[in-house]
Amino acid sequence: MKAKQRILLVIILSVGIALRVYFLVNYELIDAKEHVVALSDEATVGLMAKHIASRTNFPIFFYGQNYMGAFEAYVAALLFAVFGISLFTLKLAPAIFSIVLLFVVYFFAKRMFNVRVAILSTALVAVPSAFFFSWTLKARGGFIEHVNLSLLILLVFSSIWFDRKNSLWLYALLGFLSGFALWVNQLIFPFLAALGILLWLKRDVLVNNARLLILLLPFLLGVLPLIRGNIVEPLGTVKVLTSKAKGRISISDNHSNVEKGIAVLLARLKELPLKTGRNLSILFGKEETWIGESTIPETTRIENLPEIPWLFWFIPFFFAAPLL
Repeated sequence: MKAKQRILLVIILSVGIALRVYFLVNYELIDAKEHVVALSDEATVGLMAKHIASRTNFPIFFYGQNYMGAFEAYVAALLFAVFGISLFTLKLAPAIFSIVLLFVVYFFAKRMFNVRVAILSTALVAVPSAFFFSWTLKARGGFIEHVNLSLLILLVFSSIWFDRKNSLWLYALLGFLSGFALWVNQLIFPFLAALGILLWLKRDVLVNNARLLILLLPFLLGVLPLIRGNIVEPLGTVKVLTSKAKGRISISDNHSNVEKGIAVLLARLKELPLKTGRNLSILFGKEETWIGESTIPETTRIENLPEIPWLFWFIPFFFAAPLL
């Protein structure tokens, strides 16, 4: 890395960390408009953390549901034990992972591309849109942790896939991270399935009995909480996620389970273009309004932050590009 690039990276990381610290201390500035104070999800994570810290309960999942692992609550409980119970300490948990994400993005982009791409990618995460930024500072069950784990899995997998690194500790790390991530957020399952298929396609080169065993044992260790939860509540995660996947899609009871599954999949695929466009617009800071469960219009706009067009965030990159 050139000296100019190193200086620029330090500046970008410093700005990203400083912003997160500022909004962590002044968290009222970034709470979404639809909630006057703390989100109910954050209150639930805080309650879980209190129970863990006091050793009165050790939850596996987010309270009230059989999915989304309680990892963030355990991190918050550790912070409660060190710094005391407060909303600030609760928000410190996702804030730490928000800062960690800056480094994970840098190393992942550097691994997949080069230093220039890595620095620009880090800059995009360091000063993101208001919507993305607010979600990295909310203890809502493990969303920012999920992003970190996904990129870490890709980082380890890329070393095995592209570099043909056959170190057993890499296979063990890939297995554990994959199982752990599956407990934290089950949305990663299709992602892991795709990586599994890629490994299987290169099984003659990348997979043998020893590597498969080293991969599976740490995977089982990482996913153990999820397995335990589905033993206590038989197939609880599968049942609730299947029910949520069906959503409001009308399916006749006369069809078989396979036909119902195909109908749900086709309906979801049909919705992808609309949802992708909507979610990308939110990501770049555009306000979105929808009708909530109470039929009252709600919004994702962050009330106390200035209304700045999302293109503003890219201005520093144009100035920084010649230094790369």
